[in-house]
Amino acid sequence: MIVGSGPGGAILAEQLLEKGRRVLILEKGLYVHPDDFSEDEVDMISRLYSDGALQISQSLRFTILQGSAVGGTSVVNNAVCFDTPQRVIDTWNARSSSGKVIDDTAYFDSQQKVRARMRIKKIAEGTRKPLDAVLNHGDSLITSAVKSYFAGREDAYEYDVVEANIVDCLGCGYCNIGCKYGRKLSMLDEVLPAAQHKHGADNMRIISEANVTQLTESSGKITEVHAVVAGGRKLLVRNPKTVVVSGGTIHSSWLLMQSGIGKANKLPIGKGLCFNMGSPLHALFDRKVTAYDGLQIAHYLKVHDHPGFVYETWYNPPVAQALTMPGWLDTHFRNMQNYDRIAAVGVLVGTESNAHIVPALFTGGPDVVFQPTQGDLNKLVDALVILGNIFFTGGALEVYATTRRYQPYVNQSAVLRAQSQVDALRDLVKHDYDILLGTGHPQGGNAIGTSPANSVIGPDFKVFGYSNLYVCDASVFPTSTTVNPQLTVMTLAHYAAQFVQ
Repeated sequence: MIVGSGPGGAILAEQLLEKGRRVLILEKGLYVHPDDFSEDEVDMISRLYSDGALQISQSLRFTILQGSAVGGTSVVNNAVCFDTPQRVIDTWNARSSSGKVIDDTAYFDSQQKVRARMRIKKIAEGTRKPLDAVLNHGDSLITSAVKSYFAGREDAYEYDVVEANIVDCLGCGYCNIGCKYGRKLSMLDEVLPAAQHKHGADNMRIISEANVTQLTESSGKITEVHAVVAGGRKLLVRNPKTVVVSGGTIHSSWLLMQSGIGKANKLPIGKGLCFNMGSPLHALFDRKVTAYDGLQIAHYLKVHDHPGFVYETWYNPPVAQALTMPGWLDTHFRNMQNYDRIAAVGVLVGTESNAHIVPALFTGGPDVVFQPTQGDLNKLVDALVILGNIFFTGGALEVYATTRRYQPYVNQSAVLRAQSQVDALRDLVKHDYDILLGTGHPQGGNAIGTSPANSVIGPDFKVFGYSNLYVCDASVFPTSTTVNPQLTVMTLAHYAAQFVQ
């Protein structure tokens, strides 16, 4: 039995079926058929995201986006895929004093197989529409700006079209509320139906709107799985042979915590969370950019001297963009009137593993306690300063971060109008309450390792002290990946299939 149908749960299910196993998937979220996807952002966000995209940290200063539907976050992400950086695997293996946590050779072999299975390649490859009709239209300006800024220093950076599990993209720009056209090979569109078709509905069953609330154990074995399904009915699964928790970083940790898993061994469940912390920088130009037209994330930029962050060109349909647009009241309104003259780039910073989960005071659900370290904020500001310089090199009239102090009628320094002013960002952003922060990539909480002193699962993905309980999703990451983690999650699931008994 697998809890969760996202990239981890779905890929693992497919691999276990190939080994002759029967699989039952319990998914907390709704089943929404792609034919029912629409461009109604408010409706889709409420149906496809955890807590209606209002999941937020205890401080109320950090938004955590996660999908909650059959197919998990793969239904509502941009499908962007990066190979797992070798330095990340090296860091995970360095946590062990007795052998490797991850077998590099086997892991990267799994990564190549997942790449082939999910048809991951550059968006530019295999697209029948002209590329400029598919990619975010703001990218032409950003591409020119990047090349100008790094002129004569071509070895200092890497800039290219993103790779993704997308085939023949139409460039509608609504990736984050479900692909109606079947071009994004999400778990909902591709892996789950393909596995069920190949192996039969009797061997592959999925129950949606099934919220797993409790795992009951006896002598280190899970003997019962309790769930509440649509309408409040209760579902009880007795004596499962194998239980794999793949509910995502927060929900996997919360389920284990609520079930009392690992208390006897004092396992660090729900601790050591980390994120790809994001914040955008917006730039106003003297002409229409129409960045909303085309793929939301189209290019990435890596600066070789700064491996702690990555940039991604980024723009959204109006509702989503309004949530991150700088300014308050009249200022926000003015900026939204310039919606078609603005381009934006997101900064992703790999944070330290210092967050943890506690019970929420009022809801009784999980609450994430997180405050970025000074090192995290320093990396973010360094990234924003470089990006501001890039924008002005590309001809931007104004540049502004989504800072809390962005009130141009009061604080003129919040609006950057020349390259010489970019360093003012260092004074504007000194604390997490100075700037809008969020993530679509929560990680950690059930770290993989070789010792229960600092890990929840062993190299075989089995929870320490349990004979039939496994965890396989982004919650097992000991550190953040910095780059989009979807391919790493799918690779771990493919790799983990050899250990699940």
